[in-house]
Amino acid sequence: MKRSRLKKGDKSSVGGIVTEGIPFMSHEGTELTFLGASVNCPACKSTGHIVPIGPRLSSNFMGKQPALEGDLCACKCAPKPVMIASQSVMFESYEAHHLASMGYDAAGNPLPTEKFFDEQFQLLDTHTGKPLANVEYAIKRASGNLEHGVTDANGYTHRLAKTSEAEGVNIFCSGAEYA
Repeated sequence: MKRSRLKKGDKSSVGGIVTEGIPFMSHEGTELTFLGASVNCPACKSTGHIVPIGPRLSSNFMGKQPALEGDLCACKCAPKPVMIASQSVMFESYEAHHLASMGYDAAGNPLPTEKFFDEQFQLLDTHTGKPLANVEYAIKRASGNLEHGVTDANGYTHRLAKTSEAEGVNIFCSGAEYA
């Protein structure tokens, strides 16, 4: 995957024009531009700013992070216009393994994030609010499976095995009175 650098005068998908550049950083005599640079947007008649989206290398031009093709213009338009590079010889290039390490697929789309639930519980005395240390317990999972253990010195149960969905559980403590 390749993303070209943007420069002053480049346009957005609705005709917005980049009005700021980085002094002394140029391509064919035109200043390269940066994240946060102003974009005059004729579609919504406002001044927006370039905001990042998608993969990028950590780079710094005169204290500013370069803007790339595909970044967005944060103006009053909805959806946000996409920035388009007018040149293709200055760019960032990414291999699939680099993209994956940044959280993107080979096309530069964000990888889906998996949600896991692996909770742990602290058992507290209902009268004093103090942790119930070294207490036997059983946890009944939504599946009906039981998990047994003994709380640690701070009253915590073991961490439950990961699940991909949230679930309700019931916790049972040994029958002694705790004070």
